[in-house]
Amino acid sequence: MTRRKILLSILLDEFGGLKLNGFDDRLTLQKRIYLLQFFGVDLRYRYNWYVHGPYCPTLTEDAFEIEREKEDVQKQSLGYELTQGAKKRLQEYREFERERQSTDLPRFLELAASIHYLKHIGFLPGGVTKDNIKKKLLERGKGNFSDEQVNAAWDLLDKYELIRNKVRS
Repeated sequence: MTRRKILLSILLDEFGGLKLNGFDDRLTLQKRIYLLQFFGVDLRYRYNWYVHGPYCPTLTEDAFEIEREKEDVQKQSLGYELTQGAKKRLQEYREFERERQSTDLPRFLELAASIHYLKHIGFLPGGVTKDNIKKKLLERGKGNFSDEQVNAAWDLLDKYELIRNKVRS
């Protein structure tokens, strides 16, 4: 078992454990880890664009391996704990999730991760303005998010300095 999978398991325990039962569980996993990495808890997962925004096949593989080898992972996790820095960033991330508007968590994470990805990683002809990102969200099948939801997610990302190009330490 790699250290990354052990750390992933420890982090997921902080959110009630690994859940892979339904689509929303898997969506939440993908987007939560994507965003946590930009909060400064870098597990070195790399994402590309998929139907519901940023997606990492390696994360999916790791999660299902953790599920299959649950007992072994629990035993190996006993010798590890999060650093103070990781605990601080995790707490900040939890505050970010709590501050979301009325959108349910999986949908909010999908929108927030998609906005962040398009702003910082996805190639956007015409620049990375909020209006251009809204246009790209529509083009990429994200038209079911209202302007109000997009603006609220954008503002929350900006509040936590994830819209600006500041590197978190």
